[in-house]
Amino acid sequence: MAVIVNGTEILLTGTVGGDPWWDGEVFSQSDLINALAQVGRNTDVTVRVNSGGGIATEGAALHSAFVAHKGKVHMVVEGWAASAASLFIMAGDTITMRPGALLMIHDPSARAWGTSEEHRRVAGALDVMGNVYAQVYSDRCGKSPEEVREMMRTETWLGPAEAVAQGVADDAEPDGADAAEPLAFSRFRAYAQAPERIVALAKSRVWGARA
Repeated sequence: MAVIVNGTEILLTGTVGGDPWWDGEVFSQSDLINALAQVGRNTDVTVRVNSGGGIATEGAALHSAFVAHKGKVHMVVEGWAASAASLFIMAGDTITMRPGALLMIHDPSARAWGTSEEHRRVAGALDVMGNVYAQVYSDRCGKSPEEVREMMRTETWLGPAEAVAQGVADDAEPDGADAAEPLAFSRFRAYAQAPERIVALAKSRVWGARA
């Protein structure tokens, strides 16, 4: 299951939005709203995240759902929170990185088909999305939107200490604690700067192969 509720704890694993037939475990805004309703609208909640990302707009919708929650939200990154997953965790009142966890931010992307005008329209929409999402990260870390946008353009990967230093996480658990393995994500090839351990893990586990 991509969404598990255990008392005041929610576990989110898998792909943010998308096709469950291709991606396996998938969670959406509606899944999260149902999970938060089970916890209780005014209840403090711990959210454990292990996601390689997915659909950018769904990540933004998840971010909005967390912002609307009345209780405190403590995000815990286990394995990884990349792309759309790194966007929605910015809604946490606190963000903790577990040992070995990774956080990645990059520009949104989309496929386009058609005339040159259609490609320009898609490019313009992606620029707008990138600027809007940069503001979300900026509000969290205190960097200017322009600084964040440059980090997004270069596809920035951060370990626990680096995420804290960059202001996108509040604390990192000490080494020695049990580390979660990054969960399979079929679209990892879209990440140009993926760390070697992610690439090696993806190859060994044949990420992206259909079940």
